Amino acid sequence: MAVLRLAFASLLVSSLVACAPELGECDESALDLYAVDSEGRVQYAGQALLHRSCAAGVCHSSSAKGGDRQGAPRGLDFDLPVGNVDEYGNPDPDFVKRIGRSRARIRDHASHILKWVEIGAMPPSGSDVGDAHLPGYQFVTYDLGRCGFEGSVPSIRTRDGREVLRNWLACGAPVIEANDPMLARFDEGHVGKISPICVDDSIGTEITFDKVFEDVLRPYCAGSCHVPGGTNEKLIFSDVDAAYRSLMDETPDTSDCSESIAARFVDVDDPDRSYLLHKMSDAEIPRAERPICGDPMPDGEPPLVLGAAKVRAWIEQGALR
Repeated sequence: MAVLRLAFASLLVSSLVACAPELGECDESALDLYAVDSEGRVQYAGQALLHRSCAAGVCHSSSAKGGDRQGAPRGLDFDLPVGNVDEYGNPDPDFVKRIGRSRARIRDHASHILKWVEIGAMPPSGSDVGDAHLPGYQFVTYDLGRCGFEGSVPSIRTRDGREVLRNWLACGAPVIEANDPMLARFDEGHVGKISPICVDDSIGTEITFDKVFEDVLRPYCAGSCHVPGGTNEKLIFSDVDAAYRSLMDETPDTSDCSESIAARFVDVDDPDRSYLLHKMSDAEIPRAERPICGDPMPDGEPPLVLGAAKVRAWIEQGALR
């Protein structure tokens, strides 16, 4: 595997100096195509496709190290997570700088990014980025304070998904840098826009494991990590049944821990002792009472506030399959 990743890295580096396809014209009428995730975070659809498929804690992510990069050259990072704002409506400056650096890098390598996506080399085979649709995302419109949900975002592995990515790249790879729940309309930020949030509450309030899987585990935790052959395949989150078995049967790895952590991923008797909630930085649990090994989930992104609430509700209801 190490040899294959080294070979992939060499090919990727050489491709950056080789001929690349033209991006084509920017269709401005299709540029304002927005996507929203299960947290209500609005972003450009092309931004969502590239970040979730090729960065998001692995491969082309600044938080990915060693084998988690799967051959992607160090420093060639494309992560574009949408940030939050503080009580005064200001995004975190370090977060904005990170997005700005990624956007500049994407613009510099736009043609080569499209090339590697078109030939199927990026994202790597085995990554769970959806065969038909990007897990956890919908198209969204926003007008006069109202959100309209327009169906699933096509996967980057489909022709439609690649066209969304191509046009976004051709138009300069614009970004949403942060979401502000107090905004009534889009506003200008430092390196991109700041948008309102759009939460789809039309899909009911019942919290089943299927919902936890589709809204939280698969879109934010599978990718190139928690999949068969991935960088952390002790927990498999690319299949709903495998995900349930993993959470209920496996125990947290304590080999690299410097302090005692919760013994189970899911603790129905005491939900606050569920390590899954600890890894998700559940704000209902005091920080001192949720020590973890390694980094929080999802890696390199703001905590999943709604996601943690869904996981907690599922556990409190008995963690049924």
